[in-house]
Amino acid sequence: KNGERARTHYASYVRSTGLWASVNGPITANGQNGDYFSDCGIQAIAFQNVTHDDVITPYGAFPLFLIKDGKDDTEGIAAGYLHHMIVSRQGQNCFGTTESFNVSGNSVAPLVTWDSKITTLVAAMQGNVDIITRGLDRLNVTDAFVSIINTEWGMVFGDASGEALTGEDLPFLPPNQANAVPQLLDDFTSCSATSPA
Repeated sequence: KNGERARTHYASYVRSTGLWASVNGPITANGQNGDYFSDCGIQAIAFQNVTHDDVITPYGAFPLFLIKDGKDDTEGIAAGYLHHMIVSRQGQNCFGTTESFNVSGNSVAPLVTWDSKITTLVAAMQGNVDIITRGLDRLNVTDAFVSIINTEWGMVFGDASGEALTGEDLPFLPPNQANAVPQLLDDFTSCSATSPA
């Protein structure tokens, strides 16, 4: 949860209506090969160097859909970020959401990838925990799976003892329309957020 709190606070701080994730980077011309940006995010809380804090992706909203906080409307906040990104010029196409775009509004990555489409859809439908749990239980490997996750988590973040983390009292922040991605590009000719039905 705190990672998502940090991402929404950072988006508010840098005045972005989008969120970050590792993603194929935008291109400026058809036929150009885009690079994969695994170093997107927030330098202040990153374990590695962040060189792409100017590229956002609609699928960056998926973790917010999965949080059940009880006090904040995280699903509504996630939907707000997703909405603001897909209504950007070339933010969606006839295959769904666009892979990524620059916060300046001058370029997109017009790719079709599984993670930029299905990950967000599954998260918006409350994830697939029930299906995965049934499968792990059926194979009798749930305890081993949880042990591996706890071990891997502990190697990076320390003991998951349940202690409160700094910032857990902060709310998740919604996007602010005043900070929308500039509408500089011509939209795709069909299936854009503004195309007539």
